[in-house]
Amino acid sequence: MSKEKIQRGNGNVFRDLGVAHPERVLARAQVMFRIAEIIKERGLTQKEASRLLGIPQSKVSCLINGKLSMFSLVYLFEL
Repeated sequence: MSKEKIQRGNGNVFRDLGVAHPERVLARAQVMFRIAEIIKERGLTQKEASRLLGIPQSKVSCLINGKLSMFSLVYLFEL
């Protein structure tokens, strides 16, 4: 059995992983999560959310599934 060293994170998993611009990526993830939460709280289908947000249903699916690369922070704030 190998002993792996466990290291405490610094509060931003994207920084811990060495992602470029970790603060921006974390902000995008947080905004996406909140939008997805609102969709779920309102009991909206992806089709209904698509109509309300003015985006294709496929983009709503990407948003709900956390596909960060599909959305800029500016675009998310517009939603």
